[in-house]
Amino acid sequence: MRLTRRERKALREYVSALAERIPNRLESVVLFGSKARGRGRSTRDTDVAVVVKGGRTPRLRMLVTEPTFEPIARFGVDLSPLLISSSAFRKGSPLIQRIKREGIPVWSRGRNLLPAA
Repeated sequence: MRLTRRERKALREYVSALAERIPNRLESVVLFGSKARGRGRSTRDTDVAVVVKGGRTPRLRMLVTEPTFEPIARFGVDLSPLLISSSAFRKGSPLIQRIKREGIPVWSRGRNLLPAA
């Protein structure tokens, strides 16, 4: 994982907001894509899988997407969340298998796993 200081700050802020907004639904947050592989440039988006208990609803999508606005504005980091139900994460489509293989957990079971910015 090769994140800039601004990317780490933005991601920490986003994960903290998620933990406050959906504490009973949030299972894990996983960085994936080029940033997780250490190949992302600063102009690329920061892909994060947000794994939640239960089904995906329009309200839940809003609760997961809205917290990206502030870190994007403050740090200029394009956060791109992908909402995944825990049952879909267990089943593992080809994309989810790749996230499991290459992704880096940044939040799990109430713990922020990102190093301090």
